[in-house]
Amino acid sequence: LNDPSNFTGGQFQLNTAKEINAETINLERGMLIGFPSFLIHRVSPVLSGIRKSMVIWIEGPKFR
Repeated sequence: LNDPSNFTGGQFQLNTAKEINAETINLERGMLIGFPSFLIHRVSPVLSGIRKSMVIWIEGPKFR
């Protein structure tokens, strides 16, 4: 929700297959990312500042 220049760290990372390293998704203020929650994902530690985000769960038919 806030501008990435307000904090350091806190990168969103997503592992879409069986990669050794997760892919870092560079997000800008106001961007939205949607993905099935069974994919391995994380946010790296915030090193300084405050990172604001919003999480929404949507239920529907199974993906698998």
